[in-house]
Amino acid sequence: MQYFKKIAIFSVFSLLTTLSFGAFAQEGGLKVGFVNVQALLSNAPQAAAAKKRVEKEFSTRQEELKGIQTEIKSLREKLTREGLTMSDEDRKKTETELLRKDREFRWNQGIIDEDFKIRRNEVMSQLQNDIVKAIYRIGQQEKFDLILTDGVIFSSSRVNLTETILNELKKSASGK
Repeated sequence: MQYFKKIAIFSVFSLLTTLSFGAFAQEGGLKVGFVNVQALLSNAPQAAAAKKRVEKEFSTRQEELKGIQTEIKSLREKLTREGLTMSDEDRKKTETELLRKDREFRWNQGIIDEDFKIRRNEVMSQLQNDIVKAIYRIGQQEKFDLILTDGVIFSSSRVNLTETILNELKKSASGK
C-alpha cells in the first residue's frame, strides 16, 4: 500500500511540474539550450594545446625510459650472443644487471604513467572549468533560462549551443 501511495504522489508531482513547465514555455518566457560537453572537450583548441603541453612536459622522462629500454635490449642481445661463451661469473653479472635494469624500467614507467594521469586530470579539470565559464557567459549574454548538458537524448539544432560555446572557447584561446 505504501508503494502505491509513493507512486501516486510522484505521478501527481510530475504532472504538476510538467504542466507548469509547459505553461511557462508557451508564454515564450523560457529559453532553453543544450551543450555537448564531450564534443567541446574533443574540439576546443585548449584541449589540443593542453595535450601538447602535457606531452612536452613528459617527453624528457619518456626519452630516459627509451634509454633504459635500449640498455635492456643490448644486455639481452649480449646474453643471447655471448651467453654460452661467457664465464659463469660474467653471465651472472650480466643477468643481474639485466634484471636490475628491467625492474628500474618497470618502476620508472609506473611512476611516469601515474604522474602523467595526474597531470592530464589537472589539465582536463582546468579545461572543464573554462567550458563551464564559457557556457555561463553565453547563457548570460543570450539570456538563457536553462542550459542542459549530458543526459539529453535529443536536442534540435535550434537549442544546441555547442558550436556557439566552441567559438567562444576559440576566441578565449586566441586571446591568451
